[in-house]
Amino acid sequence: MRGFMGKSLAVISALSALAAFGCGSRPASYYNAPLLLPPAAIDDRLVLVDGARNEARLLDVSGATAPHTTQVVSLVTHPVHTEPRNGHADQLLVLSAGQADGAGVTPAQPGLTVLGASGVVATYRYDPSFNAMTQSPDGRYVFLFFDSNAGQAANTVLFNPNEVALIDLEGQQAYSETLRSFGDTPHAVAFSSADVPISTGSRRLAVALFASSLEIFDLSHLERARYSVQLTAGITLSQVVFSTTEPKMYLRASGSDDVFVVTLSGATPEANPVADGGALNDFTPSLNQLPAGTGPTDIALYADGTATRLLALSPGTSEAVIVDADSSNTTEVPLPTSETNILLYQGPKPSDPTVAPRALLYSTGTTVVTFLDLVGIEERGRLNVDTLTIEQPFASVTSLDGNLALFVHSGTGLSVVDLGDRTVTPISGPSLASAISDPLAKKLWLAPQGGQEVAYLDLDGFRPNQVHVDAPIVTLVPVPSASTPRVVVTHPDAMGYATVLDARDPTNLGAAYAMRGYLFQGVTGEASP
Repeated sequence: MRGFMGKSLAVISALSALAAFGCGSRPASYYNAPLLLPPAAIDDRLVLVDGARNEARLLDVSGATAPHTTQVVSLVTHPVHTEPRNGHADQLLVLSAGQADGAGVTPAQPGLTVLGASGVVATYRYDPSFNAMTQSPDGRYVFLFFDSNAGQAANTVLFNPNEVALIDLEGQQAYSETLRSFGDTPHAVAFSSADVPISTGSRRLAVALFASSLEIFDLSHLERARYSVQLTAGITLSQVVFSTTEPKMYLRASGSDDVFVVTLSGATPEANPVADGGALNDFTPSLNQLPAGTGPTDIALYADGTATRLLALSPGTSEAVIVDADSSNTTEVPLPTSETNILLYQGPKPSDPTVAPRALLYSTGTTVVTFLDLVGIEERGRLNVDTLTIEQPFASVTSLDGNLALFVHSGTGLSVVDLGDRTVTPISGPSLASAISDPLAKKLWLAPQGGQEVAYLDLDGFRPNQVHVDAPIVTLVPVPSASTPRVVVTHPDAMGYATVLDARDPTNLGAAYAMRGYLFQGVTGEASP
């Protein structure tokens, strides 16, 4: 248990981060060939992050014609990863590796840049060259860490793989610390999407997962001590579910038939000492275990009236296991097929218009899915089970709006399942494994690389269509403008070449236009628009 205190981090506001671009001699970076990360979009703008020039290019594509200027924004040295900020369609997070000291180079601290439609919103600097980040569901917190599966872990000779940083983007606070380790390193981070009720006050929590231990962070009080909880050896923690009605979190681990329950009980300072001198915390974790069949592969919490239930899938016994969170009593419901994944939803069913908690259970690579009615399942058992056959084996399942589920086939085409009617609509076509969902425009886009046809499925009426573009396709990027949603199709061209389509009506070629030369407009060292 240690305090999570700030160390070697700096927060730079937008006013101090925005540097003016002056005219004059061109820097060496002017002559670098662009090294582009995958294109992104925020608000009305296409964003192209250039790792060779350490800058981002923002193009406003909301107009009726190609933009006349390109906004160029300086970034921290060596940007390596971008992702949209959760809950903020107008911001992009850019993770940069920095530059270690060496012969012939200028050292630079790593950093995280929050990029907005008008430029840099804030920059956070720190010492470790983190290569992975996880956001809270609302985008307020960002957890930075070293992920051994994400490529190069650091650009220095020595580094500590248990060092992490936690950034509060709303409070503009950044903290860095080394996690307590029992011989391994963290491989994942989970955030609670809402407050967890504790007797001393509801809290937002984050959990860093090691193989057989975890660390709990109180996001409401980052200055307070955090907790290490050690579990059974020989397992690998893989899933955390936070309760919003009880001071509990549930953890699933490969190598275990049990679900681990961590209960957070209120504690006074006298009962909760901190050995290393960190600030006292006012809750204490305790550990319990619940049986969940054989090798559970997914868990979920739901409410049956005022009671909380844990649903676990046990493919080893082809069962759904329901656990009463208060009494720990379990109910095993036999399933017609062995399912591994849970999709919870609220809705009716064909024989009952009542909106109630239900679950779609599925396993990728199969053709049968199972519906489970969750209310009163302890008494009704297998009477609450129904099945539906999909046309082909499917590779992935996505919930579209709570009423529909999209099944991308392992081979070609897809199927759309109406969860209320429990009906399936097959859509024929090529492989859709790379299809891009665009909820704002209510489209599913497919743009095969190297081809010249942009295909799409209108998710309102499941109407497929396509539009021809004038050059081979490299990438397709939906632009999330609330007023003028666009989709940008990039083409192979060293200077920059893209086609911009109206996302609501892509076949309206009168609203389409091309952009060219944007990779060398406003290059660093020249005047920027």
